[in-house]
Amino acid sequence: MAALQAGRAVTVAPQATMSTTQQAADLLGVSRPTVRRVIDVGALPAEKVGTRHRLLLRDVLEYPHQRRARRDEALAQTAVEIDEDDSAVLAKRRRTRGVDRSAAAGGR
Repeated sequence: MAALQAGRAVTVAPQATMSTTQQAADLLGVSRPTVRRVIDVGALPAEKVGTRHRLLLRDVLEYPHQRRARRDEALAQTAVEIDEDDSAVLAKRRRTRGVDRSAAAGGR
């Protein structure tokens, strides 16, 4: 709806519509070989018709949301909580590095 209000072109199609890898690439803003790699690793479901792949429009439209969710989950797993003891250690390291850098700069 926002795209329509912004005056951009809008296409209305049933989500059961099948699309080619090139159409999917155009929708996702990536190259066709990238879509093929995503299909090959199983991140984007596709049906093989002869030698060509066909994708459901709903799967193509859902892919960026799934990818973002996987990325956010991976980031959350790598996040480290810093408590007061950790922040004191980090502050000390920053001060020490600052002294090391200024000494190195002065020695030139």
